[in-house]
Amino acid sequence: MKAIQNEILNENDNNLDKLAIKEEGHINFVMVKDILYFEKSHRKVLAHTAKNTYTLNSTLKELEENLDDKFTKTHRSFIVNKKKIKKIKEVGDRTYEIQFFDTDKKASLSRKKYEELMKGLSIF
Repeated sequence: MKAIQNEILNENDNNLDKLAIKEEGHINFVMVKDILYFEKSHRKVLAHTAKNTYTLNSTLKELEENLDDKFTKTHRSFIVNKKKIKKIKEVGDRTYEIQFFDTDKKASLSRKKYEELMKGLSIF
C-alpha cells in the first residue's frame, strides 16, 4: 500500500481512520468520518469538513486507494463521503451538485458518475 504522508491507519484494518494534517507549526487530527469530501484544487488536495478545510500532502488516487466504501469518486476532482450527502441537485445538462448536511458546502457530480452513485445509495 502506498504511504500517504499524513495518514493514520485504523489498527483493525487497512482503511484510514483519521488524518494527521501538518499546518503552520502544529498537527490537526481529523476523523475521516467527519470529512464531507476531498477536492483536487490547483495541484493540492483539500479535505472539507462541515466547518473547516484542510490541505493534504496526498493525491486523490492515494486517498481513493485507502478510503473505505463510504467514499466514492463523483468527479475527476472529488471524492465524497456518501453518508454525508443531503441532496443531489441537477444544475445543468446532466451535471449535478451534491449538498451536505449541516453546511452550505457543495461538491460536483459528473454525469458519468451519476448512475454509479445512485446504485450505491439506498434510494426509496
